[in-house]
Amino acid sequence: MKTRKTYDQHYMANIQVVLQQKKIWKQAQFDHLMSLSSWTDSQQYLKNHGYLLNGAPVLVADIDALYRQGQADLRQIITELALPTSLFDVLFVQEDLVQGAFKIGTADEEILKKYLAFIEEARYPLMVEYAKMSLDCYFLTQAFRHKKQPVKYLDYAKGYLSGETIKKVKELDNSAACKLLKKGHYYQLFDQQVESSQLLQLFDQAIIAKLRPYHHQVIGIEGIFAYIVEKQMELFNLRLILKGKLYHLPLNDIEERMRLTYV
Repeated sequence: MKTRKTYDQHYMANIQVVLQQKKIWKQAQFDHLMSLSSWTDSQQYLKNHGYLLNGAPVLVADIDALYRQGQADLRQIITELALPTSLFDVLFVQEDLVQGAFKIGTADEEILKKYLAFIEEARYPLMVEYAKMSLDCYFLTQAFRHKKQPVKYLDYAKGYLSGETIKKVKELDNSAACKLLKKGHYYQLFDQQVESSQLLQLFDQAIIAKLRPYHHQVIGIEGIFAYIVEKQMELFNLRLILKGKLYHLPLNDIEERMRLTYV
């Protein structure tokens, strides 16, 4: 007797996401946007690719509005996929801060609590890894940048780096700190000298690398998770390029700060 083939509960959602992944911007599209000399042409190009940039002239607020709308659209996509939005809240923690979801003065602690909650819940290993790396990036950024100030909230240091390791990093200069970190979980990231200004980009690219095996996966939620991260990197790049154009930054400076998007 034949039995009906059963599918993962997220199969249909994954199929829809695979189709959406084909629309992720490639480097050639970013390059084309950077090459456009007028705001009118840039706005039309963005419109042709699903993004609305208002303003004549374009202001910083207009670029930020495009970014916020992109984040809102991502959350709407999750809803339309009939998936619990709480599964992906960890990806929107920083965006919630930008949009004022946290009270001023408590934002950092609320962010750390959110990441720690995902680690302790331990429902999906990929999300736990993302939350741990996000925690570590937060603490390392503080340790590298603010040598004369104590690192706050070390009780939340539950990533791959302990509070004691963070304290040691803070006490060392950047060269010695990188040598220390090279001996631990992030040995591949710190195989050379890293400056504090590079940390966020370094961790973002490490996250993208972790997601590569899940690209086009049609079981579980890992492929959906990877897609959302890709779209967020796309939005980051768009905001970076547009603000770079607004402030007349050299193209090389913009390109150096861009994130890879195609997992």
